[in-house]
Amino acid sequence: MDNFKLIHPCGITISQTTTESEVRDHTELGNTLGSYYFEIANILDRKVKVSLYFNNNQLERVVIFLSDLKYGIGWDVWSQKKELQRTSDTKTFLGELGYPPKKYSWGYVWAGYDSEKRLGLGTITFKPE
Repeated sequence: MDNFKLIHPCGITISQTTTESEVRDHTELGNTLGSYYFEIANILDRKVKVSLYFNNNQLERVVIFLSDLKYGIGWDVWSQKKELQRTSDTKTFLGELGYPPKKYSWGYVWAGYDSEKRLGLGTITFKPE
């Protein structure tokens, strides 16, 4: 399988070779201490929030979070059932991108329910170069 690559609708290509300096000044991103997050965007007909995490200018991890009203907004409508559905939908989404959750030569793709954060999400974690 080819290395992970996602072209975000704002024009930034996200891959293992993406550097922090490439995204640092992009107006579409918020940032906090080595992490950058995109506004919710439409990717493969889904509303997706993407976050990037860097260490020493190298991209270490990408977090994928599906954002849709069917999962609810806010803790007052939170349910584990909805988050487990988000988890299932995230696995499907990553597969549709061409990167189903598993180990790759360049790193691994994971999708699951984070019981500490109480939400379903996906991560792409790169091996250090």
